[in-house]
Amino acid sequence: MGFTKIYGQKRAVSLLKADFKRGRISHAYLFYGPQGVGKFKTATAFAQLLNCENPIKAESCGACLSCRKFSSGNYPDFTVLVPDGLSIKIEQIRALQEKVYFKCYEGKFKVIIIDEAHLMTLQAANSLLKVLEEPPGETVFILLADDLNKLPVTIQSRCQLLSFAYLPEAVISKVLREMGKEVPPALVLAQGSLSKALEMVADLGCQQFWVRMQENFGMLKTGSYYGVFVWAEELAKQRDLIEITLEWLLVLYRNRLVQLTVSEADLVAEVNLNTENISAADFKGCLAALQEINKTVYFLRNNGNRRLALEVLFLKLRKIEQKEKGDCPQ
Repeated sequence: MGFTKIYGQKRAVSLLKADFKRGRISHAYLFYGPQGVGKFKTATAFAQLLNCENPIKAESCGACLSCRKFSSGNYPDFTVLVPDGLSIKIEQIRALQEKVYFKCYEGKFKVIIIDEAHLMTLQAANSLLKVLEEPPGETVFILLADDLNKLPVTIQSRCQLLSFAYLPEAVISKVLREMGKEVPPALVLAQGSLSKALEMVADLGCQQFWVRMQENFGMLKTGSYYGVFVWAEELAKQRDLIEITLEWLLVLYRNRLVQLTVSEADLVAEVNLNTENISAADFKGCLAALQEINKTVYFLRNNGNRRLALEVLFLKLRKIEQKEKGDCPQ
C-alpha cells in the first residue's frame, strides 16, 4: 500500500516524501491527530517506501520483493507495538529494546510503529526515551497518538512532529463509496473520522435508522406524552444507539442556532444533515436544549438510569419544541 491510498492528508504525505527525497530520514516521527484519519496507514506506507527496492518519485513501486512482503504482512524488519490492555507497559518497551539494536534482516531500515503511544505508562515512556536519545542506526520509530498532550514533552522533543487533520465529509463519502458502503445521512457525526463512519455504517442500519430518529423527533414537536415515553423505552434497550442519538440532537440544535444567528446569505451548508425546519426552538430554547442534552450525557456516563434519563430529556425537549410554559425557556 502506497501513499496513493491515503486520503485527506496531503500536507503530511508531502512532508514525508520531501524527507525521503532529501535523504534526511528522522530516527523518530510522531504522527498526532484524531483517531481514524489515516495515521497508521500513512506510517505503513512510509515504512514500505523506506524499504522499497525501486521507488518512483517518492512512491513505493508495489512490485518488488520488499513491497510484496509488506502487502502480505510478512516483512521481517517491520514491527507494530500496540497497547497491552489499557496501556503500553514498560515490559513491552524493554522487549522492544532487545530487538532494535540488531541489524536489519534484509531491508534498508527497521521500522517500528508504536500505535496509541499516548497510552504509554510513565515508566514505559521513560524507557523509550533512553532509546530515542541514543537511536540505533537504520531504525525508524513512528509513534501514533490521538492526543499530543498526553505524551511527555521529553518524548515529543526527540521526534519530528507531524499533524494529521480531520477528514472532510467529501473525502469520507468518497472512501465509503469506493468500499461499497452506504453513506450515512448524518455523516457529520463521524467527526472527521473514517473509522467512526465505518462504525456508524456497521451498527446503525443507516437510512432506516435516520428516518426513524427524525420521525421520533417530529413526535416531540407535535405529539403527546405517550410518544415520549415510548421512544425513551425503546432507546434505553439499545445502549449502543443512545450515544449516537444524543450526538445527533446536539448537532441538530447547534445547526438550529446557526440558522438563527447567521444571515441566510452567509450560511454555508457544511454538513450533510437534514435539519432544516426540523426544530422550532428559538435562541434561548436551543441553548436550554443543548444544556439538557449535555446533562444527560454526563448522567449516563456516570451509570445513571438510562430510561429515566431519556424520559426526562425528551420531556424537556418536547416542552421546548412545543413552547409550553414551565422550567424551560419559551
